[in-house]
Amino acid sequence: MRRFFRLSIITLFVTLLTVSLISPGQTQETNPPVVIPGPWGDIVDPVTPQEFGSDAERITFYRRQQMRTVSGHFRSLEGIIDHDAPFPKQALNHVEALKTIAEYFPELFPSETAADEGEKGAKPLIWQESEKFAQHIQGFQESLISLEKSLQEPLESGSASAGLVAVRYQCLACHQSYRVR
Repeated sequence: MRRFFRLSIITLFVTLLTVSLISPGQTQETNPPVVIPGPWGDIVDPVTPQEFGSDAERITFYRRQQMRTVSGHFRSLEGIIDHDAPFPKQALNHVEALKTIAEYFPELFPSETAADEGEKGAKPLIWQESEKFAQHIQGFQESLISLEKSLQEPLESGSASAGLVAVRYQCLACHQSYRVR
């Protein structure tokens, strides 16, 4: 209940801040996106409209949001496991969320969604090496299962930290091969 209340307060604050930054007679379309600095990174105003010209752009946008979600869960786990954030009971929830998202990774990469030349995003190599890409996804899923098992032990044992490194390795290996930065 307290978590819901805090989240509601934060959402209300961000909304009020966003609305206060729009002067009378000005619309959000003429305003640049509002960036709100925070202790864990910047928050971009979520109400700024996004224009899409094609389904490929919509899919790419969605995929990027999912990857940000993966990063958020991973960083939360990192806070718990490596930096002693006092939320060890939530670690399994983050792993479960990551496992659920990873289940749908193959669907996030239809062939028409490769990054254009010179832009960030998925390399066309993903579809040329589809079996190798699938192995990266499988490795990510397996590393999450191992991490989940290691979280059954006390965090002080170090096995969870090693499990988190294995998850990180899977992300980096895939990005190194298949992501344009």
